[in-house]
Order: sequence, then C-alpha cells, then structure tokens
Amino acid sequence: MADLCEKLEGCPEFQLGLCGTIRAASKECGDVIKHALDRLVPKYHENLHLRRSQRGLKAAMKNIQWALVERGRLQRLETRLQKSTRIITMLVALAAR
Repeated sequence: MADLCEKLEGCPEFQLGLCGTIRAASKECGDVIKHALDRLVPKYHENLHLRRSQRGLKAAMKNIQWALVERGRLQRLETRLQKSTRIITMLVALAAR
C-alpha cells in the first residue's frame, strides 16, 4: 500500500485524502484484530493451544462459553473486518484508475 500511496502523491486523488482513507481503514482492521486478541487470549489462552487441556470440566466449560458467547462476537468482528476490507478494495481500485 505504501508503494501505491507514493505513486499517487502527485495525483488529485491523493490530495483528496484517498491514501489517508485507505490507511485509516487499514488501521481500523488492525485495531479490531488487536482488540479481539487482547480480550480473547487472556481469557482462553489455555484452550487456544494446539494441545488439549488436561483440566477436563474446566476446559469443557470454557469450550461451551466459547461456543455460546464468543461466536456472536466473532461474527461481529468478521463483519467489521469485511466492511473495512471492502472499503480498502474499493479505494485501491479507484486509485489505480
């Protein structure tokens, strides 16, 4: 993306803030992912490992909680990321014209 913005510096689209908007949408994606990881990793770190937890009932309860609570949050996360990705794709297509 940096290369694209450098190429556009002399273009009117750049002056209108096209690359700034692309950067903002990219930052939004990064912020959404970071926020999700900051919340999920401490809460589910044992269950996110590739190996199975040896804690039986506690692990089962975390898995149920994950299935019931986090699924909706992850769907909202996916929706926000898709929105930002569509914005970036559209703006890059406009800039490439």
